[in-house]
Amino acid sequence: MDVIDWISEHITTGKIASIADRTFASLTERVEPDGFLVESPSGKYGNATCFARSVGAMALMLHEMGMPEKAMFLLDGLFARVYEESLPDIPHVLFRRGRPSQMVDQIDATAHAVLAFARLSLDNSREDFFRRHYDFCRGKTVRFFRAPYFSDGNPPPGEMETDAILRDGTAPKEDAPCLIRNLHLEHSRNYVYWDCSDMLSQTFVGAAGEAMQQLALEKGDHELADWLSVRTAALRRGIDRNLTFVENGQRLYYEMRVTRRDDPFGEPFPALGWPLYAPMAIGWDGLDRNVYDHTIEVLHSRTQLRDPVSGARVNMEEYMPDGRIFPETCGKVVAWDIDWYRSTQNWEGVRQWILFLEANTVSEILPERYDPVRADGSALIHRGKLLYDGSLPEGWKWSGDDDAGNGEQCIWFCLSIYRLRKALGCPTKWKD
Repeated sequence: MDVIDWISEHITTGKIASIADRTFASLTERVEPDGFLVESPSGKYGNATCFARSVGAMALMLHEMGMPEKAMFLLDGLFARVYEESLPDIPHVLFRRGRPSQMVDQIDATAHAVLAFARLSLDNSREDFFRRHYDFCRGKTVRFFRAPYFSDGNPPPGEMETDAILRDGTAPKEDAPCLIRNLHLEHSRNYVYWDCSDMLSQTFVGAAGEAMQQLALEKGDHELADWLSVRTAALRRGIDRNLTFVENGQRLYYEMRVTRRDDPFGEPFPALGWPLYAPMAIGWDGLDRNVYDHTIEVLHSRTQLRDPVSGARVNMEEYMPDGRIFPETCGKVVAWDIDWYRSTQNWEGVRQWILFLEANTVSEILPERYDPVRADGSALIHRGKLLYDGSLPEGWKWSGDDDAGNGEQCIWFCLSIYRLRKALGCPTKWKD
């Protein structure tokens, strides 16, 4: 059996198919009548917790799968809570009504929802959905492309209204970094928020800005369309100039530049990690594909481990500045890496991930992540720190049941399997 036939069989009737089908069912079953998406059925975050980032991701997934009504229902629920609570932005965490939402300024999470809104509005004739949320998403998009988020060399607009910002005549300065800054990137590195310009944020904000530009043009909002045209082009130039470096004669993308008070460009982080997979999540074409593919190949060469259970060779989330692999991977990293392998038709890479997942997934649905543990089950890493010296000890294995059903990880995993089934002509199974 050749590798494509092997993959097709497994994603249709194998254990990985069962994991994916049950995971998708779990996601759809936990959506409540007001659109509240319970993040975790395992109880890790309590059953009254909804992460806004996951709502945006699930809306993007359902839109791509041809289920626009379900996607709009989720976004309606999210935006309704923002309006009801008079929030200045999309919150980090929502709770059931009666408890105020938790705010953390994460531009990438807001961009998930704005991008989903724009794509749905472009592809759907529901004018009422567009009218309900356009002004809010319009305002958010304009804020994306001004300080403190967009390093265009100009001061923050303060309390200026959206229309006033559009008309103030301020353009990005030629010598400015022109990168998107995330004040609170939620990163696995040290398990802390990072203030940085990272590839995840460039991707989601860039895609959201371009989709809103297209929507504005279609709806006759030429003022916004023209304004965004200048700034999305500046962002692409900024990434090309300031989020790349040369190693061994070839260009690579940085994972991120870490914000420094005295340096508007920030300090390049001296290692590569999972934010670099983000363009695969949403198919954003804002990068040079040759440079990007080479970057992922280098990342693979520095993060690949042999699974002691299945023998598969798979890629971890990141490596550390001293060159050591950080031996952990989560559902969205697995998913986006599968997306990259599919896009490059590296079917053996896809097969290796399927071998890994089938051998190490303990629960019926996908876990949040796979962490290394000793033979006795004790932890080998904790909150971004290695709890061992040298190489992984003899007899180590993976924990495969951590927060089974975690919303964000499961959404991207299901979407990657859907894309894989579609690419190989297999039944996609999940229908509206």
